[in-house]
Amino acid sequence: MQVWWRTRSQRRADSLADEAKRLAAEGQWARAEAVLRQVVRLHTDRPALSLGLARSLNGLGRATEALRVLAEAKADDPQVGEGALAVLFVALTAQALLGLDRPDEAEPRARHAVDLARGHYHPNNHRALEAATTLCRALAAQDRRHEAEEQLTRCATAWREHFGARHPHTVAVETELAALARS
Repeated sequence: MQVWWRTRSQRRADSLADEAKRLAAEGQWARAEAVLRQVVRLHTDRPALSLGLARSLNGLGRATEALRVLAEAKADDPQVGEGALAVLFVALTAQALLGLDRPDEAEPRARHAVDLARGHYHPNNHRALEAATTLCRALAAQDRRHEAEEQLTRCATAWREHFGARHPHTVAVETELAALARS
């Protein structure tokens, strides 16, 4: 028998996770990290929340810690690395590797995230675009300028059209594209 109601604790965890997502989207990585650490500590039965924590750690430039959190999340719940969650898991892993200046390791993971996204999301879905953007960053970090510029242009257009000119990812990708064009 399935239970369709959620406990107060589960609703609170969902609310905090949503708050952390909002903070991360605004680039408030430290605040998002603090909220997510609280949620992850209280809800050890939901290792997928650790993906949000890894995202915040990546945003803070703490890539080694992000990789550790990702490895622990997958060890706690192998489903974190499967299905639709795998897109985010693999993209965050690639982002952490980029943060450690390991683009040659990040690129195949980013490509894998893009491939996984094709099977689970519409191409303009937030997670699909995040995976594609991560691939662009890996290509740029490998000095594959032409390929990176071509892909970043597509990503910038998609972010702008589907999430708006002020969305943090739109702004970031357009800034990276402009920097790439200047180099």
